[in-house]
Amino acid sequence: MDALNMTMLRWPTMAVLGLAMTVTAHASQRPVLEWEMGDPGSSGNSDGVATEARFVGPLELYRDKDGALLIVDTGDDAVRRLGQDGVVTTLVGSRIAQIGEEGEAESTLLAQPSELLRLQDGRLLVIQKRKGMQALDARGVSKPLQLKIGAPFEEKSSSGNSAMEGVVVAPSPPSFPSLQSREQARAVEPEVRAEDSLPEPKGMALDAKGRIWIADGGGFRERTLVIDTQGAVHHWAPGQMIMLRRIATGADGKLWGINNNKVFRLYDDRAEVVGTVVVPEWTPPADYLVSAPRAGAVAALIGQVPFAGRAALPPMPTRPKQSEPADLRGLAVDPQGRPLLIDRHRLMRLDPRSGEFTTLFELPPREDDRGYGENHISSLAVDGKGRTLLTINGDGAIFALAADGKLALVAGHAAPTPWWRGADTHRRTSAALPARLDDSIVMLPDGGTLYVAKLDNALIHIDREGVPALWAGSDGEGRQDGPRLEARFNSPSDLARAQDGTVYIADSGNARIRKVSADGRVETLAGQYSDPAREDGGFDRAGFWEPVHIALDEERNALYVMDETPYVGTGEVRLRRLDLKTRQVSTLSSDAYRPMHVIGQSGELELITESRRTLAYKDIAVGPGGQLYALAEDEVWRIDPVSGLHRLVFVVGPRPAMDAHEQAYAQAKSSAEREALLRARCNWVWCRPERMEVDAQGNVYLSDKGSNTVVRIGADGKAGVIAGVPGQLGNKPGALPGGLDKPGGLAFSAEGDLLINVNEAGVMRLRNPAQAPFSVAVPTVGTSPLAQPL
Repeated sequence: MDALNMTMLRWPTMAVLGLAMTVTAHASQRPVLEWEMGDPGSSGNSDGVATEARFVGPLELYRDKDGALLIVDTGDDAVRRLGQDGVVTTLVGSRIAQIGEEGEAESTLLAQPSELLRLQDGRLLVIQKRKGMQALDARGVSKPLQLKIGAPFEEKSSSGNSAMEGVVVAPSPPSFPSLQSREQARAVEPEVRAEDSLPEPKGMALDAKGRIWIADGGGFRERTLVIDTQGAVHHWAPGQMIMLRRIATGADGKLWGINNNKVFRLYDDRAEVVGTVVVPEWTPPADYLVSAPRAGAVAALIGQVPFAGRAALPPMPTRPKQSEPADLRGLAVDPQGRPLLIDRHRLMRLDPRSGEFTTLFELPPREDDRGYGENHISSLAVDGKGRTLLTINGDGAIFALAADGKLALVAGHAAPTPWWRGADTHRRTSAALPARLDDSIVMLPDGGTLYVAKLDNALIHIDREGVPALWAGSDGEGRQDGPRLEARFNSPSDLARAQDGTVYIADSGNARIRKVSADGRVETLAGQYSDPAREDGGFDRAGFWEPVHIALDEERNALYVMDETPYVGTGEVRLRRLDLKTRQVSTLSSDAYRPMHVIGQSGELELITESRRTLAYKDIAVGPGGQLYALAEDEVWRIDPVSGLHRLVFVVGPRPAMDAHEQAYAQAKSSAEREALLRARCNWVWCRPERMEVDAQGNVYLSDKGSNTVVRIGADGKAGVIAGVPGQLGNKPGALPGGLDKPGGLAFSAEGDLLINVNEAGVMRLRNPAQAPFSVAVPTVGTSPLAQPL
């Protein structure tokens, strides 16, 4: 065996001892996902027990026929159902639609669903902004409704006094269907597409006769349409443009509607005003009105012109909330037949007999308004248990209003807020992080966690109790060295930590490699400016373009840098090596120099001495024996740190689901279907892996942001998903595979656990990752090169 192989197989004594301690410590520890720090939850699309389910949002709520809750998850392009047993299931749609082997979607791809209704025959009537109105059966098969043009409803007088107060009487019906002009009505086919008849429906309800009432606000007009049981569309004309926003049916069959400030009882021939939201009048304070100056002579061509202007006015005082114009936007009916309404930040109930409104719940104003606007109630429904259910601010959580006026979480995830506190949990796993967590985390010797807040140009420290603190930098960019709280960075992107506590930083915006010593001082290690030539040499003269990721080989005093161009698709990514002992920078790999061992057409390894392809590395890591690992698009490479020889570790195999998805997109019959497929996240293994770590045993771990999983590639070349479910969004701790939301940066703790940055929410800990079973195997190509010597 040659010297190079001896170097690879000679493991340091400290590493062996550390591995033995890790194995002993975790011998009885089952692989499990736990929250390490940050907000323990996220948006997502996973089903299950209500509070463990995840929604993307915003949500629109509707009562199902059996009293369950139907949910339009607009962000996920899905229709979900919350049963009375407390379980959430996806009925149809989702951006994670399953793709069959033949390229056809196994579940309907919805395109921006907005309104929903359960029909008497059990089908779901869904209105989509890009597909119009369609009825979906139990299998999710969708067909556009074919509607017939019907005559407007005839005038009926049920009271004998059409001029009574609060009643809007229907006029004599027109002599032709109001859906079209007279000329169109004569020449048109008797059936039309639903999307042509309904440009912009805003509310639907099913009345006691099985007819569908639709408030339609499209085409620069406001109208209400009624579809009878024969599929004929009628124009409902109550005699006045009342501009209905929402329509709802009570358990007693009564039909209700709302506009901006009025509540109506709806009949075949009229609308009866039952209540009006009266807003107190407001006028600016007296001292705001400035008296005009006395009239005076002004020179003019002819005669004298009196001055009639006004002095400059002071700023207009803020209008109090209680005097803002009414804006009713949600309607439901409680079990007692009383309308429930939402007006931005208020939930109100109307007594139909007295016409009086009672405020049941009111949201507090935002404590820190950063341009997000005021808190608002987004949607409203009443389920079969009589609970009043709300969604707030378009988030992926559903609340129920309790008898004491407080909110209780019913489904989804909600971070603690002024109106909902939730159960008390440990600070480390309940507090939101003070700044966005980017894809780089390291554990410090004190047991705390250090992470990069790239957009804030800062490093944030979370101690063992979950208390956050600024560790280095600030919210202002710069390139100043010195004490870490006085130092300045420009878009720092990656961290590496030495055993003595030194932290190395890829300061990408400054094109520098910085370090923070154990005494807390920041200094520039190498790099002076963005240099397209990327000059090698001494630390004081070497140049970088954009150092993105770094990896430390402490035993060999080497720091590796992944140096990107801003044009990775057309340029290249170089691997640079910083010798911390000689203080020299060298290029280990580039397009001009990249010797490779690859799997040839025969299936055997072949040596390529001249680079024939560009490798756009995504991340790098140091493994056993000082070998450098690099992640490319569909491959993992092992690189000798001296010769730069590239050796394939893993090549992902065929992915039929991905091929079927591409085929389905190519065969899509409409722009709406193509858009839905284009927006669909991939639900196959190996979608978009971006970060990598290697443990002391040579196992390679990849975080895949596209499929929301963590993949392990073993030393035997076999690979599989160990955490997260392909295509399923949302963080779920507990037994594997659990759930992950856009996993990013990876790091190992002192105990050998794998820390996973999940989106911007926080960090999860995967216990004993080397022993985690594969939930889904990842296909590979060829034989494993790890079993063969270099």
